[in-house]
Amino acid sequence: MPRDAESDRWAVRPPPPATPVAAEATGTVSGTVRDGAGQPVSGALVWIQEGLEAYVFPPPAGPAVLVNRGAGFEPRFEIVRAFQPLSLRSGDDELHTAVFSDRRGKRLANYPVIPGEERSLMFDRGLGWIHVRCSAHGEAEPGCDLLVLASAFVTRTDAGGAFSFQGVPAGSLRLATRTGAQTIMGEVTVTAGGDAEALLRAVPERDSR
Repeated sequence: MPRDAESDRWAVRPPPPATPVAAEATGTVSGTVRDGAGQPVSGALVWIQEGLEAYVFPPPAGPAVLVNRGAGFEPRFEIVRAFQPLSLRSGDDELHTAVFSDRRGKRLANYPVIPGEERSLMFDRGLGWIHVRCSAHGEAEPGCDLLVLASAFVTRTDAGGAFSFQGVPAGSLRLATRTGAQTIMGEVTVTAGGDAEALLRAVPERDSR
C-alpha cells in the first residue's frame, strides 16, 4: 500500500458531476509564445494553470498508463486530467516503485508497482508538473514527467507560435507555457463572448560577456 498520507486523496473513485457551463458565458483565449529574442516558438505546450478551480470538467474516458520495462516509466511525458485514472504497470517482471514529487522536489507519494498487478490512482485536482521515478532502481532508470490538469484547456503552438482556446469560462485566468527549461506565466481576463489576447514571452538570456 502507499506509505504517504497524500496518496489517500488519490484513490480511484467516480468523478464528481461536471459543472454545466452555458456557451454564452464563455469566451476565446488567443495568444502567441515567443522566446527571449522575441521570435515565435512552435510546438510549445500551453495550458490554463489557474482560474478554473470552481469548475469540474469531464475527464477522458480511458486511463493514462505508465509502464516500467526496466528503463524507467514510459512515456517520458504524459498529460493527465483530474479524475482520470492513472495506471502503473511493471512490464519486465521486476518490482518497481513510483515515487511522485512536485516541481520543488517534495515527495508526494510512493507506490509499489508489482509484476502482474496493476496499480491505479486518480488525482483529485490539477497539480501542474509532477516527476515520477523508480526508487527501487535509483539512478539506473530515468524518470518521467506528468502534467496534471483540471481542465482540457491544453494545446501546442502552431508554426507561428500561436495558440487558442475556445469555450473558456469567463473570469481571470493564468496561462502557462513550457519552453526549454523555463515555465512562463501570463494573466488574462476572459469575458463572455469576448476574445482575450495574451503574449507569453520567455525572459531574455543575459549576455555573459
